[in-house]
Amino acid sequence: MNVGRNDKCPCGSGKKYKKCCLDKDTQNIPVEILEMMKNIPPPEPFEKGGFLVGRHFIDTTFKDKRIRAVGGSVYSRPLNETFQMFLLNRLAEILGGKNWHDSEQVKSEEQKHQLFKWFVEFENLVKEKSIRESESIKSIEFTGNVRALLSIAYDCYSLQHCGANILPKLIKRLKDKNQFQGAKYEIAVGGLVTRSGFEITWMNDEGKHCEFIGKHRVTGDQAAFEAKSHHRDGVLGRSGVFNVENAGIKIFDHIREALEQSPKHLPLVLFDDLNLPLTEEENTDKWLHEVDKHLQKVNFYQDYKDTNYSVLFITNFSWHFHEKLPPASNEAVAFFHTGNKFSLKPETILSYLKPAADQYGFVPAKLEEFSVQSH
Repeated sequence: MNVGRNDKCPCGSGKKYKKCCLDKDTQNIPVEILEMMKNIPPPEPFEKGGFLVGRHFIDTTFKDKRIRAVGGSVYSRPLNETFQMFLLNRLAEILGGKNWHDSEQVKSEEQKHQLFKWFVEFENLVKEKSIRESESIKSIEFTGNVRALLSIAYDCYSLQHCGANILPKLIKRLKDKNQFQGAKYEIAVGGLVTRSGFEITWMNDEGKHCEFIGKHRVTGDQAAFEAKSHHRDGVLGRSGVFNVENAGIKIFDHIREALEQSPKHLPLVLFDDLNLPLTEEENTDKWLHEVDKHLQKVNFYQDYKDTNYSVLFITNFSWHFHEKLPPASNEAVAFFHTGNKFSLKPETILSYLKPAADQYGFVPAKLEEFSVQSH
């Protein structure tokens, strides 16, 4: 079981892990390894292969364990646990571990949380649909729901690893079936933005406010970030039946709300997710045309001289609609202003934020873990 330093100890004492069993679990790890893993400074946010990760992965092997550093915490894990499985196990613990699992298990199918359903689907695939198996490695079909589950697990990891731990009230919303979608997308945007190289601070004020403030470690740009998503009947735990023909686009309302909620002295970066079925590549102009009509309605293409608007990202991270993943790339486009006092540097957008949005949902493989296991 994967437990953070400030989590409740799994032994049941009620104390924090760091004040209870942490020393027992890490007593066989040399102090120099623990210090080395905790004190590596954040480098430029690129990992091998061109993936934006915000901060390089930090792990090593010691005896029969894999030691992983995530933010300021160090975890001693089984050697045959892959990075992806570590992410999923960590997400399960964030949600409440066995207690959360057991409480969801007894609910009716209609009342079960969407994340719980995704975990069950993943577990069933591992048990019943493995297509390649060795002593310690299984490959399963990468369904839309599995990708959605792994994506949010990676977001939570990225935020912790980059020092932007998720607020408890946001975790509470994530666990609330009725607030899940909004919280999920806020965490998605937070994970994406930290991987692009921003150091972020969550806003914890009462009343209207943006999601978080960020400062880019490389370009020095500062901005306020807002996350909006379109709710659809019958989708992501909402009641009703989804009808794609009646699925409207409310970007006008979301832009207005975001401008009202953001601080006026910083550029505003707005992420808005359409939450619609993914389109085949040759049909992506359909939803782009709808977006364009809405942007024209709000005079988006005119200079916003009296607002702090800077960048609008339209995303459609909607793998949950599909049992089989379509062969299309991510649906994410950026519309931005240049040349006024609220503009971000083009490098910030084109070299960091846009690539991070394009890479969303792709978790870099750590091939060395598989080579260790195969031996």
